[in-house]
Amino acid sequence: MGETQITSHESPSGAFAEVALNVPLHAGDRVFTFGIPQSLEPRISLGTPVRVPFGRQTSLGFVVRLAEQVDRRVRLIAAVEDRLPVLPEDLVALAWWMAGHYVCTVGEAVAAMLPPFAAALRRTKVDPVVFVQPHGPVPEASSPTGVVAHLSTDPRTVAVVGEDARFDAYAEALRWAVEGNRGAIVLVPEVSQAERMAGWVARHVRVQVALLTGHVPEQQRWDSWRRILAGEVGLVVGTRLAVFAPLPRLGLMIVDHEEDTAYKEEREPRYHARRIAEERARVCGASTLWGTPAPSLEVVHAARTGRAAIITLPPAARPAISVSDVRAEAGPLGGLFGRRLYQALARVLPRGRAIIFVPRRGYADFLLCHECGSVPRCPRCGVALTYHVERAAPSGGRSLAAARVELRCHLCNHTEPVPQVCPQCQGAHLRPHGIGTERVEQAARKLFRSAPVMRLDAEAAP
Repeated sequence: MGETQITSHESPSGAFAEVALNVPLHAGDRVFTFGIPQSLEPRISLGTPVRVPFGRQTSLGFVVRLAEQVDRRVRLIAAVEDRLPVLPEDLVALAWWMAGHYVCTVGEAVAAMLPPFAAALRRTKVDPVVFVQPHGPVPEASSPTGVVAHLSTDPRTVAVVGEDARFDAYAEALRWAVEGNRGAIVLVPEVSQAERMAGWVARHVRVQVALLTGHVPEQQRWDSWRRILAGEVGLVVGTRLAVFAPLPRLGLMIVDHEEDTAYKEEREPRYHARRIAEERARVCGASTLWGTPAPSLEVVHAARTGRAAIITLPPAARPAISVSDVRAEAGPLGGLFGRRLYQALARVLPRGRAIIFVPRRGYADFLLCHECGSVPRCPRCGVALTYHVERAAPSGGRSLAAARVELRCHLCNHTEPVPQVCPQCQGAHLRPHGIGTERVEQAARKLFRSAPVMRLDAEAAP
């Protein structure tokens, strides 16, 4: 069979468009070329969503490049999809970079940037998104960290290493962006962190903030996407998908906890939000700020090769920590409260407040027979039963014998009464061993009678 001759073909308008489709393609394929009908030429530009014939159906794609001629016969664009917004030029350029860097198609890169297309094409009404508003008093400005000087000069990428002090650098950089009428994106690893960070940013910078996470319903995400593109908000906080927020005048990218593995996308294309933030900042001429208490190897390499500047902030003053061996110190209740622990609590109570963390529930870890060494175990789970002593009236003066005493399994909640004699050897020397929350609570009530004592664990939680 002879080789088919590919001839030049011109569209009715003389213009062509390369369209990115979110479909699986062969290795090396990136986009498809279509002719632009003369009737659609005024409406088609870079980033325009279009409908194109693909096989026996019509597919949705985005124009990612324009051309004046091609060397093969092509089909014409069917229509412009008005229900989707135009993709900004910086995101089009980023999609091309992602296709080469992550070995994917341009269409797959575009699809990763946007909420699901189906949600935008549905005509159902959704409640408008409420942006996070500033509230509360304006926090006092901290001492300058010097981060703005680095953001304004090359390489315009800064790694801030510090614990809580890095947030001072965030606030300083965000104020610099807002005062310069620049948009800013703040990335955090988890959804719960995004909600807290949005409130923190709004409170410190005194502007409204858009929240973009995977937990926001798809149609509301589209509403936020369109309003961000329209310039209604200049600050965006979110998880890794927020790195693609279409801010018109992007000037600052902040990646908090840049070392966190949650920034890595597990589906195609498997991008890393920290790397995407750096590349998008380069495309837009923006600045990048990486914040971390423990920098990743990639950030350390970027600092050593001159690709990024690094600022190490001193840690805040921490309270003194001392270790007390209560078994070696004579306390008012033997080995339960040592002398130093008792004195420290006495200085705080009753006017102040104190928290005692006990790693185990119950009164004691287990019940032990001192004659044969056996320990009562759960007949279902096989674990040692925990010794529980609970009073009906916590503030009353009832004796230990009047309290409810039982053995309980913390896995299946099986309970049984405390035996008077050992079931194995019939010995009478049964003693509870270990320290639990109930035992510490009862000891604290005896030592600090004028201070209210509350126990908070799985049994006592409201």
